[in-house]
Amino acid sequence: MAYKIIMVGTGGHGASWGKRFFPLNVEDGRVEVVAAVDTNPTVLSNPQKFLGLPSKRCYTDAEKAFDENPADFCIICVPPAFHEDYVDLALAHNLHILLEKPIADTLEASVRIANKVKQAGKKMGVTMSHRFDQDKTTLREQLQSNQWGQLDYIVCLFTCDRRQFASWGKFRHEIPDPLMVEGSVHHLDLLVDMAGAQCETIYAQT
Repeated sequence: MAYKIIMVGTGGHGASWGKRFFPLNVEDGRVEVVAAVDTNPTVLSNPQKFLGLPSKRCYTDAEKAFDENPADFCIICVPPAFHEDYVDLALAHNLHILLEKPIADTLEASVRIANKVKQAGKKMGVTMSHRFDQDKTTLREQLQSNQWGQLDYIVCLFTCDRRQFASWGKFRHEIPDPLMVEGSVHHLDLLVDMAGAQCETIYAQT
């Protein structure tokens, strides 16, 4: 039986879910997208185009979407500052959650979300899709092969040309410390995963 999903956020990376990720899983019977939500009505064309979702199941009102469409879990793919609101809504409707990283835009909100999910007895996963990019997978295999001996430290450099507004996702130009809050979580995840051990100390300069 396919798991029923409500998709929250259908523009930006949410569009990638509809275009690249969902179709294969819909095809093999793993999931069924029963509703899509976005506050921007123009991007609700994405689930209609890529998933064949009827317009009557594409909503700008999230509460109405959750009320009218029974589901097993929801996927939240909106800017981090709005994650907690949608987590609250999902838990109020007894749904499990798959959340785009980071958990939230502040440590305090992240802790609140983790506690709410635990208290509700629900499951929440945080996606880290870049961990499985081919270049990262190849590097991980090289590092874990012991071909280069014991690792003492790893240095990485991340560069991004964000001089033009919205060139790195519009919301990242509108939040404080976007690299620290939203971007560099990938580096922490990759370094810990590649090293195959717990990361004890991190030094960062931006």
